[in-house]
Amino acid sequence: MTFMSTLPVRKVNGVGRVFERELEACGVKTCGDIFTHRGLLRPLFGEKAFSFLLNCYCGIGRTVIRPAEEYERKSVGTESTFRDLSGAEKLREKLRQTAEELESDLVKTQYAGKVLVLKVKLHTYEVYTRQRNLGRLVQAKDELYSLALPLLQGLEAEFPKLKLRLMGLRVTGLASTKGRKGKTVDMQKWLLGNNSAQPPSSPKKRKPQDDGEGEWEVWPEEEFERAQQAEEEEGMELTKELSDELEAQEKAAAASKESIAGLGSWQCPICGGSQPADDILFNQHVDFCLSKEAIRSAVKESSAPPAPAPAQTPASTVDAPPKKKRRLIFAPVQKR
Repeated sequence: MTFMSTLPVRKVNGVGRVFERELEACGVKTCGDIFTHRGLLRPLFGEKAFSFLLNCYCGIGRTVIRPAEEYERKSVGTESTFRDLSGAEKLREKLRQTAEELESDLVKTQYAGKVLVLKVKLHTYEVYTRQRNLGRLVQAKDELYSLALPLLQGLEAEFPKLKLRLMGLRVTGLASTKGRKGKTVDMQKWLLGNNSAQPPSSPKKRKPQDDGEGEWEVWPEEEFERAQQAEEEEGMELTKELSDELEAQEKAAAASKESIAGLGSWQCPICGGSQPADDILFNQHVDFCLSKEAIRSAVKESSAPPAPAPAQTPASTVDAPPKKKRRLIFAPVQKR
């Protein structure tokens, strides 16, 4: 309460410049002044704002904090910013370092992923991402590097003389590598396989105790296989539903075309085009044609040059009486 009593209201998230001026006009400058002037705040700002301000006075925030275990993690990644870097060897060395950092984070968080994402930022501050679906869980640094290298090569082909200032790797489609008893599976061994000539052993299960209590415990290898199989089945079902929906839409469109074709056609009096013999569709088309004609006429009227005004005759020539024509009279010449 001592800390909140001296805290300016502008420091509280949700109090902007306008609200700050309104509170200052009421005499509220710090959170400690809220309780002093509580009688004015409810009628001026309403019940909701009044409740918010009282929570600020008591130091009660609106953020709901939950343990990290309750959140479902979507991805694990790492990235780093550096000075402009170019050259195939330097970029590949940076990619290998990034893959090592990502492996460390995956081991620490006990996850493996099936989708690999490469993120880069050019020296022009343009950001590009490239990703690929691996179809299997990956955690080892060597695999991460070998799978991300084609993505980097594609960027090098797309942008000649590639120069980067940021590089990052991220995996999604996560699956936990934690054992049922809190043990961690060595992903590098069971993903890359054993190099020895011994055949791979089948998934192991722990037998129940002799007293008959407990159940069979499935080891993580089999859990991953089941999870992957369930995801594949779900994807197949979704694909089938989408194909069925598209097929139904195509059938409905074909049926509507056939029904319209069976009704015949009418000729539009405006554009002269052939239209389906349906009252609603025909009226909509005629309205559209009329609106186009109206727009054209309006454009022509606005773009036509104004007619020249008739020339005005000066007032002096209008008021003056017409001049009389003079006739010439020749006198006869006398002979001497």
